[in-house]
Amino acid sequence: MLAATEILVITGTYTNSAALLVDMGTGAGTTAISWQSNPTAGVGLLVAWTDGTNTYISKVSDADTADNVGMLATELSIVNIVNLAGVVTGFDTNNFLAVA
Repeated sequence: MLAATEILVITGTYTNSAALLVDMGTGAGTTAISWQSNPTAGVGLLVAWTDGTNTYISKVSDADTADNVGMLATELSIVNIVNLAGVVTGFDTNNFLAVA
């Protein structure tokens, strides 16, 4: 359940961003995520994840067309903001600050 999370670090390796979204979607994978309360359509969060070669910092947005707290893979979209080429381990949220 997400509340005031600045960045969500996902463990595991994903073949691509689409596979990450399927896994994050409620009931679709092992990393199903829910919001603390029903989000405003289009709300998003930063996610750190890896494809085994690089680590990405991505913005995941939730269209919330089903109007619920669960993230559904069909409602999620992703934009990769940063590609940390060659970095696959050791992402530490203590060294990261999201500034709006």
